[in-house]
Amino acid sequence: MQNPSAAPTQAPEAPTQAPDEPTRTGGADEPTRTGGARPRRARGEVNVDLVVAAARECFAEAGIAGTRMDEVARRAGISRPHLYAFVSGREQLIELVALARLRELGRALEDRARGLDAEVGEAIVDQVIATTRMGRDDPEFVALAEVMPRFELNELLTSGESPIHEVNSRIFGPLLGRAMAEGRLRSDVPLDSMIEWLQGVVALLAGRGDLDDESLSTMARRFVLPAILAG
Repeated sequence: MQNPSAAPTQAPEAPTQAPDEPTRTGGADEPTRTGGARPRRARGEVNVDLVVAAARECFAEAGIAGTRMDEVARRAGISRPHLYAFVSGREQLIELVALARLRELGRALEDRARGLDAEVGEAIVDQVIATTRMGRDDPEFVALAEVMPRFELNELLTSGESPIHEVNSRIFGPLLGRAMAEGRLRSDVPLDSMIEWLQGVVALLAGRGDLDDESLSTMARRFVLPAILAG
């Protein structure tokens, strides 16, 4: 999903300074940004969802490049060392925020798939276009994807081991289920492999900014439908 075409890591012990943070230049008298800070939370009250929510607020207000890890910690109501119990650094935090946004988009697309009543082949084409455009046009995801390392972004979007595989299962599952019930789905390819392939196709198409809806429809009819439907 989106113009560029990523994978969680484990959190090491908190570094004394995050290497990717902007350098503070104002000296001891530089004012500290405190807007949005919440009361300090007990360790057991915080989970990764709260950290991701805090990061999204910071990214929306200051931009991704302008957000400091200590501000995310303050917004989450924890200390900066405690923040590193959840993420290894800025890159993993950005990836987790991207994953959260993709899951939200996935839920919307799943609801959309369940509401499609066109012939199943037409519905699949329509869903491929909608999925491609939603990832390509969503401002929050586009901003996150642009700062993610290319290899990690590709792995997040296309790997069968990625959490996005589950998202794509929900996006296309209702339509593939319809095709199966109608006896139109290929039976010689495992459903999981079919969804992983669709995942890669959507990521590839999303990177093609030159393709309008008509071109996406042509590509889906020419390549996607013959690959997954029987006969």
